[in-house]
Amino acid sequence: MNESKFTMTALLVVIMAFSAIGFLFTVQIFNMAGNVPILYNYVPIEGTDLAVKYSTLEPSGIYKGPENTAELILEGDFGYDWGAALIGDTLYINEYRKTTFGLVLCDVIKVDTNTFAQEVLCHNAILRGQCASGELVCVGDTFLPSNVPENNSLCKLYSMTSGKLKTNGDCQVFFIDPDNGETVYSVTDENALTVNFKKKYLIHTLEEVKR
Repeated sequence: MNESKFTMTALLVVIMAFSAIGFLFTVQIFNMAGNVPILYNYVPIEGTDLAVKYSTLEPSGIYKGPENTAELILEGDFGYDWGAALIGDTLYINEYRKTTFGLVLCDVIKVDTNTFAQEVLCHNAILRGQCASGELVCVGDTFLPSNVPENNSLCKLYSMTSGKLKTNGDCQVFFIDPDNGETVYSVTDENALTVNFKKKYLIHTLEEVKR
């Protein structure tokens, strides 16, 4: 009889112990989930009722309307921080994409703000804005700094296999006529991503840059 009571007591202790462990595990998982940072950024596009939204909770992309009730118009990872330009009904903006191995690449796209049809203007390039005479100014032939290309072996491998992007810092700064999409001038600048770009390029006309 005593042995039976001991066995039952031991069983209850084991069950209680496992219940306590399970409870603590559940609480810990809940706390971890609650501590996951939610990233959110909503940047209005000047001169429009559009905005670029980045969120880890909702789809990122171009939204239309007030922030609290905005409607997703074009899904994607767009950047308004490096540079963007609105010319008439066309929005020129950077769109980010990831390779299979996690490298972040950038294309310059043009978006019709009436139909929201999009088209790639420049592959593997970064739009920095417009210069004083109206040309779009882009930086190409280089990786985004977030990839840390000088230390990232994946960047070197991608550069070797694709031949598109360089890791030695030799950027190309090129000027595009928005009327026809043609490059009208380019110059090599290894400091293009670290220099005061606005002071060196954007506040000047194309003719002043050429001098």
